[in-house]
Order: sequence, then C-alpha cells, then structure tokens
Amino acid sequence: MSEKGLATLSRQGLLFVKGTSLETCSDFLFGKQHRVSFRTYLPHRRPHVLDLIHTDVYTMGDKSISGCSYFVTFIDDHSRKVWDFVLKSKDQVLDVFKHLHASVERETDKLFKCVRADYGGEYMVLLRIITRSMASSLRRQFQRHLSIMELRRE
Repeated sequence: MSEKGLATLSRQGLLFVKGTSLETCSDFLFGKQHRVSFRTYLPHRRPHVLDLIHTDVYTMGDKSISGCSYFVTFIDDHSRKVWDFVLKSKDQVLDVFKHLHASVERETDKLFKCVRADYGGEYMVLLRIITRSMASSLRRQFQRHLSIMELRRE
C-alpha cells in the first residue's frame, strides 16, 4: 500500500499512524515498472523462390485407406508453398523428391539452391550419390591441377 493510501486510512480513523514515513519498498517499485516487451524480429525469408526448401517425413497415426503410413512435406522458404505426398514406406522419399525436383524446376524455370532436412536418414542415399560424384569431380580437378603444376615445372 502506498503512503497516500495509509494517510487516507489514518484520516478515516481505521489506522493509527501519525508522523511515521514509509520506507521505499524495492519489490513494490519493481512490480510497478513497465516491462519492456521482447524484441520482435521480422520473419526472415529467402529472397527468391526455390532458394531454400524445407523437407521432413512424418508418420501417420493410422494407415490411410490406400495403405500409406507416412507423408513427406516440402516447403518453399520464400513463398511458403507446401507440397505434400503420401508414402507407403520411407524408401519412396527419394523417388518423390526426384519427381518434385523435376516438375517444380520445369514449372518455374528456376533451380533448387538448397534443401534443408533433419538427419532422419531419408536422404542418406542421395547424399552418398552426391558425395561420390563430388569426390570424383574433386579428384579429377585435383589431378588436373597436379598435371598443370608438373607441366609448369618442366
């Protein structure tokens, strides 16, 4: 209660406090202060369509009428467009991704730049293929570089 409130109670005869002043209560003052709201950040989106695609595979609680137990989602970070596909097994994810990749790039005339997925293992086969092809191309580039360096030495 504030000092003013105590003085009012004293005048009404409900409280007998004369000539005493109240000490400042830091908890009271802290409770009365205006709280600063959390900083609001504008949602960050990629500047162009197909710059970043988020994907994940989910398990359905019950099987669908067609016998599907999973579904995979692909979400474009810029437009927030969502593509959903139902799957009977998780090994179909790579085929669905290849189909979506080809059809979306054909429709938009743009290329996928980055695909972000969790480490659930659905895309491990694709990663192995990409890693092998990158390793072989890097090996070729490195061999070319070595042969150029050898030619310069001679």
